[in-house]
Amino acid sequence: MKKTASMLMALLLAALMLASCGGKTDTAPDVTAARADDDISAETEAAVTAYAADIPEGTDYNGYEFKFLHWYFASWGERANKDLDADTATGDIINDAVYERNTKVEEKLNIKISAESCDHDKIVSRVTKDVAAGETAYDAVYVRMYEVPSLLTSGAFMNLLE
Repeated sequence: MKKTASMLMALLLAALMLASCGGKTDTAPDVTAARADDDISAETEAAVTAYAADIPEGTDYNGYEFKFLHWYFASWGERANKDLDADTATGDIINDAVYERNTKVEEKLNIKISAESCDHDKIVSRVTKDVAAGETAYDAVYVRMYEVPSLLTSGAFMNLLE
């Protein structure tokens, strides 16, 4: 079960990072920029590379709900973490990108992505307590970087290579 969950988490994380990207390389046209105060011009050519997740065709997780637990500051209100889950498209550029990404991943893998918030000063104790109790309520935990060392040394994280 842990091996399956690990593989699912690795696939999901890869898909989340790459789902909104295509798979072709385009070269932008030559651009010439000139400064008015002197006669210097520079030509710039930029290659744009987009990536796509390498997920085998037919991968199906039978409607599995992939659950994130993430931190928040209650006082942030509208500035709360919005990069994991979005219920609908709202016209907000970040929300809509998250919604589109998650919808593509959910359709490709036949899963449901959800996220639950936990107050920033309680998340470490909650994760530590859940792991010690053998709880499997979450597939991934989104914590701040300075909280990672205590969770890492306490054995709260799973080695995805195993």
